[in-house]
Amino acid sequence: SCVECKTSDENEKEEKVKLWKLVVDLECDSIDSIRRLLYNRAKWDEIFIHSSVVVESFADNQMNADVHHYVVKDMNMTRDFCELRIFSDNVVFNKKRCQCLFSRSIEHDKASRMGDVRANVLKNVYLIEPLKSSSSTMALNNGTKFRLHQLYSADLKGYSFEWYDKYQGHLLKRYLVNMKTNLLL
Repeated sequence: SCVECKTSDENEKEEKVKLWKLVVDLECDSIDSIRRLLYNRAKWDEIFIHSSVVVESFADNQMNADVHHYVVKDMNMTRDFCELRIFSDNVVFNKKRCQCLFSRSIEHDKASRMGDVRANVLKNVYLIEPLKSSSSTMALNNGTKFRLHQLYSADLKGYSFEWYDKYQGHLLKRYLVNMKTNLLL
């Protein structure tokens, strides 16, 4: 079973932790970009240690979902994440067929904590938009230029609000640059 993560100070933190929006243009040959984001984190996250899919992908006609558990290590401590991930390659944005990945932290009985702390992803959205004007499937298959949008907000535990203001945006930007150079090309 899974439940939404909430701490006693959750509402206050959600108000104070920024929602970051980042955008990067990519060149990539595959319509499978979301799957690469889902399953190849070690290629673009240099502090990544371990991951597992706690609940295998389940799907309906429009979307797929799974429960993903992973651990990262920065200079201070290891952080453990357990997220419900919902993904689709059939989302319309700006009159174009796009790919979308949404994730949010949850608690799951099969994801026991492996890090020093359990971080809480409040919102993480990736939207991969083809830069061609066509909305057909062929545009995703044949088009090579994409725009990756990310919206992100998380309580990583152990950092001050000043840290989020000064450093988190730089770290997120570095992740997108890593994705661009190591994952999606």
